[in-house]
Amino acid sequence: MPELANRQHELFCREYVATRFNGRRAAIMAGYDGENPSHSAWQLRQREDIRDRIRELSERVLDVAQVTGDMIVLEAARIAFSDIRQVFDEEGNLKPIHQLSDDAAAAIEGIDIDTRSETEVDEDGNKKFVTIRTAKIKRAPKLAALRLLMEYKRMIGPTEADARNMFAGMAALMDQHRAERRLQAPEKPE
Repeated sequence: MPELANRQHELFCREYVATRFNGRRAAIMAGYDGENPSHSAWQLRQREDIRDRIRELSERVLDVAQVTGDMIVLEAARIAFSDIRQVFDEEGNLKPIHQLSDDAAAAIEGIDIDTRSETEVDEDGNKKFVTIRTAKIKRAPKLAALRLLMEYKRMIGPTEADARNMFAGMAALMDQHRAERRLQAPEKPE
């Protein structure tokens, strides 16, 4: 689809994708800064030509990042069907990161590890230092991934808010994929 003939509409579409589907910011950047830019954005998104252009620009972003539909579905499925037990060993201890399966790692949004040292006194009165580690695991949102898969399978239809969340989720998956590619890239010799 070629650029939209109305330059302000085209600018809105480009800003909408660039701001990760923030309609208010896109409307302001495109010059719709009247009393209610959010309402202007909503009105613009009701137009079929604008929705089609946003879809095309979004697909281009995914193509440039070399993200395929299969990759998105796989990552959503890993999150949707993840099992927290995969991150623990048989004794209930958190597995080291390098021992996590690809599926388990994909379902983790982040891990915060707090390490502190304490002094303990044993039965003989001897002092010893003990290191205590506490890990907080933040898991990727399963319900959002399930909803994305249900929309993909056409089990449910997206609302406007759901579509924004779905695109935001896709953007997050793209960021994660880029980070993984950077980690897998061989180091350059100095």
